[in-house]
Amino acid sequence: MTSGHQKHLLVPGPLCLLLALALAALANNSFGSTAGQVLELSLDARTAAMGAASLAVPGHLAAWGKNPALLSTLACPEISISFRNEFEDIQSGALDLALPLLPAGVLGAELFSLNTGTLSDGVTAESDWLLSVGYGHDLAALMQWPHALHAGLALKYFRSTLAGAFTGQALAADAGILAGLPVPNMYMALAVNTVGTKIKYAGEAEDLPLRGVVGLSWSENIFPEFGVLASLEAVKGLDSPLTIQSGFELNYQQTVFLRAGYCFLHDTDSFTVGLGAKISFVSFDYAYALNQLSAKHIATVGYRFLSAVPAATPRQPSLWTSQALVYYKEGRLAEAKATLNRALAEDPDDFYAHRYLREFDRIMADWCDQKNQEAAHAEQKDKHVQAASLWNEVLAVNPKDPAARAGLNRQTRQIKGHLDSAQAFMGWQQWPDALWAIQSALNLKPDSEPALALLATLEARWRKALGDNEQANKQASDQSWNLARKGQWEKALSLLNKAVSANPTDPSLAKTRSGILQYAHEVGMQYKSAGQIQLALDLWQRILSFAPDYSPVKTAYQQLKAYYLTQIQSLCGQAQQAYAATHYQEAVSFWEKAYQLSPEPKIADDLANAYKAWGILEYREDRLSSAMACWQASLKFKPNQENVLKYIRRAKNKIQFFKESGLEATP
Repeated sequence: MTSGHQKHLLVPGPLCLLLALALAALANNSFGSTAGQVLELSLDARTAAMGAASLAVPGHLAAWGKNPALLSTLACPEISISFRNEFEDIQSGALDLALPLLPAGVLGAELFSLNTGTLSDGVTAESDWLLSVGYGHDLAALMQWPHALHAGLALKYFRSTLAGAFTGQALAADAGILAGLPVPNMYMALAVNTVGTKIKYAGEAEDLPLRGVVGLSWSENIFPEFGVLASLEAVKGLDSPLTIQSGFELNYQQTVFLRAGYCFLHDTDSFTVGLGAKISFVSFDYAYALNQLSAKHIATVGYRFLSAVPAATPRQPSLWTSQALVYYKEGRLAEAKATLNRALAEDPDDFYAHRYLREFDRIMADWCDQKNQEAAHAEQKDKHVQAASLWNEVLAVNPKDPAARAGLNRQTRQIKGHLDSAQAFMGWQQWPDALWAIQSALNLKPDSEPALALLATLEARWRKALGDNEQANKQASDQSWNLARKGQWEKALSLLNKAVSANPTDPSLAKTRSGILQYAHEVGMQYKSAGQIQLALDLWQRILSFAPDYSPVKTAYQQLKAYYLTQIQSLCGQAQQAYAATHYQEAVSFWEKAYQLSPEPKIADDLANAYKAWGILEYREDRLSSAMACWQASLKFKPNQENVLKYIRRAKNKIQFFKESGLEATP
């Protein structure tokens, strides 16, 4: 089983491997010739105008062909078309598409074609086309990274025809990473392009133009209406020297753009300039590039289908969004969501607030389901106050949660039913029954104002009705004995306490109370003799809550509790030894026995950890169903463990993978 840190590394792992292999190839001193140089072209106008330095510029669709990680910075479906006119009759064009599948990631596609014109005999000199499919994913939330972190991978199919007679084709891949730096609005990128097979022309194989690129970008609003963007890249090709590319962009209200770029250590394409404009969802860009041969013109038209986030470069998370992440890591989900909503109130286009809200909604839905299950379990155990508290926690996070609302409404109806019954019993002067009905309502909600008010009314009317009425006292005594014989000790003693408070001088009531306490002591001793230790302890504890000074029960309870604790300590000690020896199943057995004797939070926490460790062992052996059963048991004793929930999701994904692959997990 991998740790949480290892899990984070699994996501960008294939990308890092691809980057490492490509950089190792670049470090090799024996360079050879390469084909497919068109794969190095900067097709769109914005990239070209900025000296081809767009590797680390988020929110730029047409630049993803050099760094697939840029795809995950796009939150809306987009399309762009670029056209490039060079010297003589050389022409090229590209079509780029992006389709966000948030929060899963963003898909991208690019179709590129190049035509170098015709030879003297009318045959096309060179005709190339390239099809690219890419995927980008935002890793910041998954890895709990404090800054932006994006990764992407692209697969390419390249086909080239020379002089209408020689055709070659090749497969290649690009990989890239884009990371936010601690400096506001600054990004760093690393990418490797065209890692792939060789291209063959008439039996001769040539390398593709493998290259590695490192880039930086920084943006800022220098005035309320003006913003700047600067970028810098270092490019090293397989058989070409190091090139430094730089770009600059000035914008007015993110509507009108002026751009310039310069390439150092490069014999052509040394200086470029360009213009851009955005009108609603449509963008227009133009670049003019100078080289030693002639000028070339590049134009790009783009369209954004939605406006969920601004087209400008996404900034780092705002202060409110950062604070929400702090609340989230502390488990304070309701405060985290409220803080994100506050961030959106100040900036409705806050990119990170939108993204984190989607993630929080999923997490909070799971959390609410878990709390509702706990509340239902508490309700079944007649722990109504605990159930109501859990439902109120859920409603604090999601005021429209149907299960929590239904639970509280059900309690409200039950309280009303008990109070209606109490009023009927009071009308018939059946005071003990009325008292029991009111206490049933208070068991559901101790602070119920209608129940407390009716209780005060009952006490006054009952006290007046009882007075010295021996018949009424006898009725209270008989009713108490009936309740005690049914095991309803709280009801019996509560009824007697009320009767005694109304008639403190009546010796028959005190005698009845003493008899019921003695009877409870005897029943507890019978439980003890039968080995039902927990039942005896529970009974005596309930009696002591009404009569804390009753000596026989108090002494018996303390003695049995001491013996009970010794047994629990012995079981827990054996469990600790088994756990230390990694015998987790044996440790679970001992802790379960201890928990049956005393369901304490500490034992529950140890059980949860033992089940979790047992599940990890099962997962490593591909016993996925057994692993999930262990983790579900761990959540039963310690709910809302985020790492265990992730383990379960991972096991479900692996089971699905086995099913789709026609494989089977270890039984």
